[in-house]
Amino acid sequence: MRIVLFNDNPAALFPFTHLKSPWEIDMGGLTLRKWVQAILPDVEFIEQSGQWQESAGTLPYLVLNGRLLPSEKLEEELRSIIQADDARLSMAGEELAYGYVTEARASEKMAMPAEVTLLHGPWEIIKYLPQTLLLAAPHHAQYLAEVRPHVFAGKDVELPPTVVTRTDDGPIVIGSGTTFESFIVLEGPAVIGEHCIIRDHACIKKSAIGNVCRIGGEVEWSVMGDYTNKQHYGYVGHSVVAPWVNLGAGTTTSDLKHTYGSVRVDRGAGKEETGMQFCGSFIGEGARTSVNTTLMTGTVLGVSAFVFGTARGLVPSFTSATAQGLIEVPLEVALRAWERAMARRGVAFTPHIRDSYTAAFERTAPLRGAYGVLRGAPLTL
Repeated sequence: MRIVLFNDNPAALFPFTHLKSPWEIDMGGLTLRKWVQAILPDVEFIEQSGQWQESAGTLPYLVLNGRLLPSEKLEEELRSIIQADDARLSMAGEELAYGYVTEARASEKMAMPAEVTLLHGPWEIIKYLPQTLLLAAPHHAQYLAEVRPHVFAGKDVELPPTVVTRTDDGPIVIGSGTTFESFIVLEGPAVIGEHCIIRDHACIKKSAIGNVCRIGGEVEWSVMGDYTNKQHYGYVGHSVVAPWVNLGAGTTTSDLKHTYGSVRVDRGAGKEETGMQFCGSFIGEGARTSVNTTLMTGTVLGVSAFVFGTARGLVPSFTSATAQGLIEVPLEVALRAWERAMARRGVAFTPHIRDSYTAAFERTAPLRGAYGVLRGAPLTL
């Protein structure tokens, strides 16, 4: 079966859609694309930028908004319309959520069921994270061995007796080749990827850790992307961290305002209301923090941003927050840092990666200008 994935609103999930499509974003141990592949095998994907446009070729086919959150209800809806061979377009207000196109051309429109979620901000990944983790865990666990009750692990994984596993709220899934040091607490539901190193005294609660990560300190109710380093002490809570991020020792995210009010987030279009009392930071790919950095509630770091001290609000992509103000990170400096980071993990810095990073630099230039980011100031990394 053909499945058309379309990206009608990239800004909805900034800063995570500067370098990838929404269906490639880790929602909590899975992406929309990988989840669809798991529930509907032998599919052919067609990717579209912008609003959905009817695709030429074999009928029928599914249409999926890239911002759909995987869920049991969504799986039930998709299987139902395929089985019924039922042409329809299901709407969330004025937005197309999903559809099934047959020779009847899916002329019928209907409101989207309340149980299905179309994401309008990255904080909604956090809002629904426990449910997503509970959905993701069985997809991973079916290929793993149960090494403790409700704890599933891949090859070459050993859990020392000093690692405490709490599974009252959900299972714990651990990918192959991941190693654990001593005196660690793991609390489910949690998904930990392959070839990670979990450091002494780490505490991971209700979180998704990507592949090849280095994790220390406390991570709670968060998503940590592939190749991300949080080696040392410090707290990351109710946050989404993209791949290839490096958090310096002592970096801590605040996820609760002192007034206990709802957190607002600035991603470049003014303050947005999340409606969430617990809401941490949203950190784009390749961003870095210095030692003892504090990220206040709702902080957003763009692609290849760098901060130290106390950060709040938005630090635009390719921007360094310094004592002298916001300074643009030159493209070649950013590319050099990216290449070095990848070399440390044995990953090739390909021309495609360079091109996509260069395109992101150019696309985000207007926002740097709007935020008064200085260009040409001395900066070396």
